[in-house]
Amino acid sequence: MNEFKVYEHDINEKQKIIIIDIQEISIELEKEMDKYITEIWEGNTQGEIFDVKKQILKFLGEIEEDKKIGAIAEFFIHLYLKINKYEQYCLFQNLEEDKSFKKGFDGLYALNNENWLVESKSTEKIEKRHHSKILEAYNDLNKKVTGKESNNPWKNAYNHANNRDLNVPDDVRNAIRKLSSEYTNGIYTTLENYNIIPCSTKFFNKDKDKENIKTTTTEVENKIESFEFKKIKAICVNNKVADLFIQYLRKENE
Repeated sequence: MNEFKVYEHDINEKQKIIIIDIQEISIELEKEMDKYITEIWEGNTQGEIFDVKKQILKFLGEIEEDKKIGAIAEFFIHLYLKINKYEQYCLFQNLEEDKSFKKGFDGLYALNNENWLVESKSTEKIEKRHHSKILEAYNDLNKKVTGKESNNPWKNAYNHANNRDLNVPDDVRNAIRKLSSEYTNGIYTTLENYNIIPCSTKFFNKDKDKENIKTTTTEVENKIESFEFKKIKAICVNNKVADLFIQYLRKENE
């Protein structure tokens, strides 16, 4: 794909590592952002892209700096999945509180009739390694499905899946509602029953601060050996465009 520089490593049919390098917002990437930003934010509303950009700018301007970085990281995860034809069963925006992240999963997607739970973690610290953020994302997913999270993540997922601007199949929506009911009643599950996409984004300014692809692949592969999952796709993103993303949102809005 020309939009991102992507390296894919298939460990086996159930395990995959994807490393993405975002150095610039190229003409091709900007076209894809324009194509999908409204769907990512609010679903199939056919809303005006300039209105959506204003809403995202307002959202980013009202949250703390570390959460702002996390939101930008999450946007590019959504964008990558949309470009790769994953079906979107969630919204980027929070349906409950305008100034906070979603209380449930960062994403729920489907590809080839398989559902995937997405969790995104990010850092600006050069010393932090991708494999440690992948572990953090995995641990968050694990807490959410095993009942160690105070909020019911499936209730939030159902609120998103039930949105009329998302084309979520009835069987998927009903399955999420059942999981929400079970969670409320103390019936939990484990990650071995789910396809998961734990994500790590490292923001950098200098090329020398990027992680080496070979080293990252080895470290992440070693880390996920201890994980539980039905299938896993670990996504590691080297992102240099946080400020450029803000500029993109402001473009033609000032």
